Amino acid sequence: MSNILEDGLTIFIMALKASRYHGAIEHKKQDVITDAIERVIDNTEPKIRLIVGYRRRLRHAVESSFEYIDALVDEIPGAILVNRRSFIEDPQVNSFFVNAEDLHQKFSRSPEVREFIEENRDRELEDIYCLLCMEIKEKTIYGVEFKGEIMRRDVQQIGISFTDHKLLSPAPTEAEARRGLKNCLFQGLITNALGRLRYFQTKRVAFEDQGRRLRVRRNSLRTKARRPASEIESVRIKIRELESRLAENERSLSEIKSELDTTDDALEQVSEVIGHPDQVIKYERVHIKINKLGVKLKEGSHEPANEIDLAEITFGDSPSRVVVLTKYPSNEILPKEDFLKNASRYLT
Repeated sequence: MSNILEDGLTIFIMALKASRYHGAIEHKKQDVITDAIERVIDNTEPKIRLIVGYRRRLRHAVESSFEYIDALVDEIPGAILVNRRSFIEDPQVNSFFVNAEDLHQKFSRSPEVREFIEENRDRELEDIYCLLCMEIKEKTIYGVEFKGEIMRRDVQQIGISFTDHKLLSPAPTEAEARRGLKNCLFQGLITNALGRLRYFQTKRVAFEDQGRRLRVRRNSLRTKARRPASEIESVRIKIRELESRLAENERSLSEIKSELDTTDDALEQVSEVIGHPDQVIKYERVHIKINKLGVKLKEGSHEPANEIDLAEITFGDSPSRVVVLTKYPSNEILPKEDFLKNASRYLT
């Protein structure tokens, strides 16, 4: 009986500790959500804080965005090694850069990477993990195609190239690089929400200015309506045209005000963007086959090819970007003095 009681007490204590542990995690999570809400407001419309219960009304939206962004970033494949050797051995790395020197320069010249190295100069960094973002471009070219032993010239083909390389969220570990990406995506959502508010505000100002100009012109014409009868009719026609444009202006202004007229409306607009991240951030897995010359191969082609699976993110109306988590050996980064010397030589 004593042993049973002791076992029961042990289980109870373990359960109590576990509940406290999970409670601490939940408390920390709620703190993170609260901080994120304040960050949203700081970067969109600070007057939202005047609304009673604004945190409660934004909490679900922020939680939804966190869940969506977490799931999206977790879908991105693990980090690939990027260096001179992998350029030769890895078809992905080979496709992303013109040559090994281009790869080396992209990482050494990156402002984000150099800032990260400077901030961590007292740490021993074996590798630098960061997100490589690129645009993938397709261009019609004319080249050679083999069908069996027959060679055809001037065949229309699709050339694939990766351009506008950006290195984001450099970190000492892959996990931290992923967190950095999540932070970037959330900040992008906030920027999109701010853009939505500014759009309505700009349109409202434009319609109000247009309305004032139309009224001035109409009132000016009304003073001319006392002219001789032969001129009055043409003036009246212009007045009617202006009044028609004024009526259309008032309708447009009314529509804008219905979307954003009060601080409460601003809260609703911000919540709409933050709470529906899938309307702003699109994620797609892309599979392509390209040969060593960067030509996109058709399905069913038996030509030797590099088969690449890519993660592609589209943010709002911006062009889609290919995103790849990379691991770059820190000892392959050019020292700052060498980098500046080379840059000076290229400029001269």
